[in-house]
Amino acid sequence: ALWRLFVAGFLGMQVMMMATPAYVAGAGELAPDLDQLLRWASWVLTLPVMAFSAMPFFVGAGRQLRAGRLGMEVPVALGIAVTFIASSGALFDPGGAFGREVYFDSLTMFIALLLLARWFELGARHRAAEALEAVADGLPMAAERLLDGGGSERVPPEALRVGDRIRVVAGEAFAADGQVLAGQGWVNEALLTGESAPVAKAPGDAVVAGSLNLDGSLVVAVQRVGADTTAQGIVRLMQQAQSQRPRVGGVLDRVAAGFTAG
Repeated sequence: ALWRLFVAGFLGMQVMMMATPAYVAGAGELAPDLDQLLRWASWVLTLPVMAFSAMPFFVGAGRQLRAGRLGMEVPVALGIAVTFIASSGALFDPGGAFGREVYFDSLTMFIALLLLARWFELGARHRAAEALEAVADGLPMAAERLLDGGGSERVPPEALRVGDRIRVVAGEAFAADGQVLAGQGWVNEALLTGESAPVAKAPGDAVVAGSLNLDGSLVVAVQRVGADTTAQGIVRLMQQAQSQRPRVGGVLDRVAAGFTAG
């Protein structure tokens, strides 16, 4: 994706430079042979953009047509193809049905901007996936559960039940949501809240799974475990956001289908 963006952006800038004299020159200032040479150069530079950078739009449009639906890819690919064909027709036959105006500069920059938007979207999805991994990695492999007889045992977080008491020492992460029963300390909740400053915890305060105990030893009464924890709730919301299309995307597809069919 980055290489397609680079090709479209770099060659688009070259095409813009080729088209600039036609925009700024006054009547009769640009020699016809030079004007034609710049138009041919723009066409040549546009070919790699069409053949390489714009290919995902044509592939996506073909996929949507085979699926029997008209999404956003179809009008985008159609607009790109029509603009290129019309501009090429004007270049090869200036006195023909397509006129003499060419739009290779607008075409290449349009493709570059579309690819730039997709690159930003891809980056956002990548960061969301990293955040999911960070939340999952923030949960401890085991927790120290306090027994009624006075001892303790190391158990996996899946074995914890609501009402259990766990001890979390400095440097360990909380395995479940709960309430502090004894002890005082500072807890780093940046993984869930984004706040880098540690939060002081004392008896009666709530703690969430995945946060890190920085100092002190805290005894916590387990209130939520497994899928009911705040961390797992955040993971579910992020997974839903990644797997489901925004509602506005569906609206745009329906609007685009109306224009394309019309």
